[in-house]
Amino acid sequence: MTETESDPKNVLAALLKNLIPDSRKTRLIVMATTIAFFDIGCLYIGTSILDNFMLAVSSVGIISFLGILMLANLGADSDQLDTGEMRKAITGAFLIVYIILLSSGFVDEMTIPSAGERAMEKGPAADLSPAELQLNSKLEALQQSFASIDRSVSSKNLGSLNNLTAIIFGFYFASRAFEKTVGNQTKDKEAE
Repeated sequence: MTETESDPKNVLAALLKNLIPDSRKTRLIVMATTIAFFDIGCLYIGTSILDNFMLAVSSVGIISFLGILMLANLGADSDQLDTGEMRKAITGAFLIVYIILLSSGFVDEMTIPSAGERAMEKGPAADLSPAELQLNSKLEALQQSFASIDRSVSSKNLGSLNNLTAIIFGFYFASRAFEKTVGNQTKDKEAE
């Protein structure tokens, strides 16, 4: 064993090289999966543990914005941020938050059977195992968490949220078309 192989820095560097893929496509997939994992984790922690739906949604928006910005920059050819990457990040983060807020308005009450209802399904003499009781208590806590969500955002302000979504998407596509038009005009002038 040589001295460089036993050096802890070289061992760590070799380990990281094996963990971090070299392919750009693979790095994008790993980054997108990580962002989705963090978004789902924020929703779970915010709604189930902290019992604050709006904190969860705003955390998802921030994580999605920064994550999509990193994804767009990782997919680009240069290290510099440009307006296209920023547009993608704003639009993507807003779309994710919009879908969460819109879907929260449609979830009125989850129909999860309680421990007593499940025992009645098995028969009056049947006992639930400790694992079934634990699962049932977690399901009931989840049901209570969804029942406690303030859905005033999606019920009262759905029209405003839809208008804001239309404006953001309109500006996203309009500015992109404008950039392409200006880019084509400058290429034509350079060609002449």
